[in-house]
Amino acid sequence: MNHFFSVLVGCIAAGVAVSFVEKLGHALYAPPEGLSNKNTTPEQRRDIISDYLKSAPFGALLFPCIAWNVGCLAGGFIAAWATTDDPMNAGVWTGGIMLAITAIQLIAFPHPTWMWIAVVTLLPATFLGVELTVQLAPNNPTLNSATDLDDSAEADDK
Repeated sequence: MNHFFSVLVGCIAAGVAVSFVEKLGHALYAPPEGLSNKNTTPEQRRDIISDYLKSAPFGALLFPCIAWNVGCLAGGFIAAWATTDDPMNAGVWTGGIMLAITAIQLIAFPHPTWMWIAVVTLLPATFLGVELTVQLAPNNPTLNSATDLDDSAEADDK
């Protein structure tokens, strides 16, 4: 059960991080007209976004890619930190879920090809988040159990 909750907390952290970076991007690059109108139907929103993606400035499209990576890094970090089981497993599940959500978003709207290619950085960002957890929590026996085993094997060799 702990593993499930660590992945859940990791995904929530990832979502918060993605939202924060995307809001920063929206502050620098205004979203298209009519998107925030409460009277706009879901079909109209889809058309507005699809049209915008065809002519959006590079920076406006770069921010979501940055947001996805920051989200995966944060999610992997938090999932690994929150688990008492296998931190890498929790991080990979979190990164996999975020990758699936990103793929759904890319499928839902016609994104440029380079954004599809940028998705390959999501799992490495997740691994980096897990590794940061391991590096920043050197006294946590759960996070360092594999490292401790390696150290004890090296000591036996000497």
